[in-house]
This record gives sequence, structure tokens and C-alpha cells, in this order.
Amino acid sequence: MIFAFEGARGLAALLVALYHIGNLGRFLAVRHFYLSVDLFFVLSGWVIAEHYWARIGDWADLRTFVIRRSGRLVPLFLFSTMAYIALKNLIFLVKYATLLLGSPVRPPISPTISPFIPRLSEIVGVLTLSQGLGFFDRLILNGPSWSISTEFYTYLIFALGCIFLADRTRTIAFILLMLAAAATTILGAIYFPGQHLSGGYMDVSYNFGFPRCIWSFFMGVLLFRFGKAILIPKRRIQCFAVLTIAACLLLIERVPGVAFLFPVLFVLLVFSISTDEGPIPRLLNTKGMQLLGKRSYSIYLMHVPVTLLFAPVTSRLVGRSLLFPVAEDLVFLAVLVLVSGMTFRYIEDPFRRWARRISVR
Repeated sequence: MIFAFEGARGLAALLVALYHIGNLGRFLAVRHFYLSVDLFFVLSGWVIAEHYWARIGDWADLRTFVIRRSGRLVPLFLFSTMAYIALKNLIFLVKYATLLLGSPVRPPISPTISPFIPRLSEIVGVLTLSQGLGFFDRLILNGPSWSISTEFYTYLIFALGCIFLADRTRTIAFILLMLAAAATTILGAIYFPGQHLSGGYMDVSYNFGFPRCIWSFFMGVLLFRFGKAILIPKRRIQCFAVLTIAACLLLIERVPGVAFLFPVLFVLLVFSISTDEGPIPRLLNTKGMQLLGKRSYSIYLMHVPVTLLFAPVTSRLVGRSLLFPVAEDLVFLAVLVLVSGMTFRYIEDPFRRWARRISVR
């Protein structure tokens, strides 16, 4: 296990959560923390290739792989979606009761107050993990779960490639697939209406999220395949990678196309920390960062439901002194880490262990 990868996942999850709560959007870098999702994809590509490149050779291996990945992804995905729906309806009930009782202290409400009832198509999309494959014209339900949808089906592409293609042919096929996905993502992002605004070229999800995932995931896969043959001292490029990423986050408002560099920059970062040595891994290997990494999947999927609880406060902090939104974000992150600890302990980890057990029957 590469511990720096675990810490990097935790950091990426927190950055995505800060992006979605939106309090610190006045800062250029925070407005583009959505790009951290591509770091998840690159890391997943490396980890999946490391564990399964030589272990999937027939349909029995595929069955084991699918059971284990489903046990890892699906239970918390479904729980977070149900939590999102439940909290949306709880908020409706609070607003409705406030109006009904005629309380002088009323939360901000929309002109029409109604319960939140998912459409049948949304339910089907969730149950088939297809909400990120381009079948919808918007994000549905727990929005960030689009990436879970795309990653699950990208796993299947990887596994099928392992079954049907010999080692060298597989590598060539994955290179071509990665290049095609990169081209599709870039062209789709450029020509899809509105993507060029505010540096949002790579902020594609329900529309071009699938090729975006394939692009970054298979860059991670190929990095694992070729990274060991690259003899550049990794410590020397760690700070360069981090500083370049930070500079591009600040530059992206002026030059939106810089967003397309981030999958490559994340590959550079992942390569540089892959030996668990150097200043950046030392930071990522601290107990706090390892704890966040352990809970990163829960942090990622539960942060929007938790954001709903903070929405009444967030709406009142617009235009206020910086101290107030920073304080709220710190409380938000603390609550999120606590909630993610519970979902990891009672949902994520038990189902993952269960999936491992049944996969060997």
C-alpha cells in the first residue's frame, strides 16, 4: 500500500467538499477545486492496475472483481442518495411547519414549497449507476455521485480488456482509449454551451463525465505500467508538481484551457509520491491525513447531504466578512469528518468486508 495515495485521496475529498459548500468561492483556487475529482480518477487507475492487471484472466475473475468493486461502491452510494432525499424532505417539512404555525422567524423559502419526490427516470438511473453516462441533461439527486457511475463502468472496461486482450495488445488498446477519451472530453467541453465560462472547461459531469473519467483513469493505469521504468528522481519533482498545480489553479480564470492540463499534472503528482518518500508524502502520511484518506469515499459522497444542513446558514453569509464563512467551513468540515466516520464504520467497511467474503465462494 502506498500511504501517500491514501492521504492524497483524503485531501482531494476535502477540496471537493469545500468547492460545493461555496463559501470561499471568492478565492480563485477554491472555485476550481472540482478538478480534484480527476486526481481521484488517476489514483484509482494506478491502484486498480496494481491489484488487478495480472489477476483478471477469465469470467470467474471478472465475477470476483465486480462483486468486490460493487461492495466497495454501491452500498454507500445508495445510502448517501437516500440520505439526500430524506434531508430534502425534512427541510420541506420544517419550512411547511413554519408557515403553518405562522412563526415570526421563518427560514428563507422558495415561492413554492413542495416535497422532494425523485422522478422514475432518476430512480432507474441511480439503481443502474447510469446517471453519469450522458443519459440525463443535468446532475440528479446526490450530484457528485456522477463520478461513481462513470468509475464503475470504467472498471468494467478495464476488466474486459484484461480478459480479452494479451498484455502488450491491452496496453496499446488502453493508450488508444485514453487518447480518444481525452479528445472527446476536450472537444465536448469546448463546444458544449457554457463550459467555457469562468474557467469551467473541465467541469463536465452528466454530459462528458464518462470520457473524462476514462481519460484520467487510464492515465493512472498507464502510469502504473510505465512509471517504474522512468528513472527520474521522484523527490525532485514533488514540489514542482504541487507548485505547478497551484499556479494553474490561479491562472485558470484568465486562461480556461489550462483546465485540460490537470489530468497530466495529477499524473505527475501521483508519479512523484509513488515511492512514499519525500516532503509531500511525509505530509500526506501524517495520522490526520491518513484518517481523511480512510474516510475519503464517505467524505466525498456524504458532503452534499451535510451541505443541505448548513444551507440556511450559508445563505445568510453572502457578502459577510471573511471570518464568518471560514468559521462555518471549519464547522462544516468537522461535522463532515464525524459523519463520514460513522458511515465508514457502519456502512462502507462492513459491506466491503462482506463483498470480499462472498466473492471467494
